[in-house]
Amino acid sequence: MKRLALVLALSGCPNFDQEFDDRVAMLRDAGSDAGSLAGGAEAGGGEAAGGAAGGGATAGGGATAGGGATCAQPFCLVERFALPSGFSNDTVDCQAPVFDDLTRLRAYCWRDRKATVSVRDGGLVAASNLLLNSWPAADGRADEHWVTDSQTGFYRVLGTQHTPMPTTCGGATFTVISLFSPGPGELWAGGSGGAVCHYLPDGGQESYGVGSSGIAAIFAMDAGVWVGNNDGDIYRLDGTLESATVVGSGEVNSIHGLEPDVLYATTLDQGVWERRSDGGWSRAFPDNQKTYNEVRVLGVDDVWAYGGRGALMRKTAAGWAPLDTNFDLGLGAPEFQVMGVRGRPGELLLTGSTFNPTTSSWDGTVVRMLRGP
Repeated sequence: MKRLALVLALSGCPNFDQEFDDRVAMLRDAGSDAGSLAGGAEAGGGEAAGGAAGGGATAGGGATAGGGATCAQPFCLVERFALPSGFSNDTVDCQAPVFDDLTRLRAYCWRDRKATVSVRDGGLVAASNLLLNSWPAADGRADEHWVTDSQTGFYRVLGTQHTPMPTTCGGATFTVISLFSPGPGELWAGGSGGAVCHYLPDGGQESYGVGSSGIAAIFAMDAGVWVGNNDGDIYRLDGTLESATVVGSGEVNSIHGLEPDVLYATTLDQGVWERRSDGGWSRAFPDNQKTYNEVRVLGVDDVWAYGGRGALMRKTAAGWAPLDTNFDLGLGAPEFQVMGVRGRPGELLLTGSTFNPTTSSWDGTVVRMLRGP
């Protein structure tokens, strides 16, 4: 499809929320002065802008996020934050995290209790968020990212301000299904009917067509752009469309990597796939009858694949192996389902839900951890 350059009308976009920006800047500059979170101390609560904080966050591991903190174990708990639904036999999932570091992050939680979890004054708190009515997707940085779901629309977030994005691309109606932001001000988005839209930092758009099936996953790097569709196909897009590679039955629901030879995907047919040097795709490990919703590559030998019902695998230099959040990550009971992983050297963010035996519900959960040797 011909590339089309358009101009986005974003003149009405509000400025960053100054108080939020100042607080986050203070935490980054202060480092370890932001407060020590040591074994079993209760962190945070309090009120967040726009709503009340949910749950009590328990910090542990004897470490502090930021400022030269150390962790002698493979993983050390800094803070575990729970967002209860308030109902019995219910579920709140915290997912769609955006992450700069352990003091600059945001996670979107949804179901009956809709909220955005982020850092305020050194601890995790939740603000009410009425924008999300179903399974969200988000990408970018903590203070500048994009978020969408299947019902309420598509937004660019600057600070705490949500600005609706145009519902067209290339002159045609565009409904966002998947998104990936490779850098500030830039977004690649996949839509229904094979539509792909590239939002440029200067406010322009580029429109592409990739078949006729919905684009459920998209990933971009300097070496190219990859998209996965609802039919289980993965395409490479470099301004021109390469041949489709059929991975398997089921929707391709995530693609992520570091370079063309370190690129992974997940599909709804219970598969985690890796790209071969010849451009084909093979299973990363044998089918273990679990469903993986996302893969995240934090390093060549640090790849995480995860989903519901205990689906959590990690690749290290020794190969792929299952992880148990209770034992391998040191989080203990109750059961924690991982729905999102983000990180950088020395830091790890996990989002998902934790079983609450009192209410027989799953509480939205955000976990900050330090990483050891």
